[in-house]
Amino acid sequence: MEAVVHRDDFLEFAGDAGLQDLEVGKEKFIHLSSLDWFEVEDPKVVAVEYMESGEILFTPLQPGRTLLLMYAEKKFAVWRLRVAGKALYSCMLNERGGVIDD
Repeated sequence: MEAVVHRDDFLEFAGDAGLQDLEVGKEKFIHLSSLDWFEVEDPKVVAVEYMESGEILFTPLQPGRTLLLMYAEKKFAVWRLRVAGKALYSCMLNERGGVIDD
């Protein structure tokens, strides 16, 4: 048997926030009225924390896209998270200026 989810079962958090554009190195806070639980599809792209203050904290880690599933007040919400910017990593160079690959 297939589960049926109705449009009325979806929340609208903070207005039209279904798409969040983020940038590596810049954290972002959004206040939510309530949140029971959440799950990030790919936590290597964005780390997400729910704070006691009722805010959700996005920490973009690397460029990419992922989804955030949230549940509150018996309703679901799915946000698309897009992260722009350069990945935060470093590399070693050899004496000729080439990249040393491990």
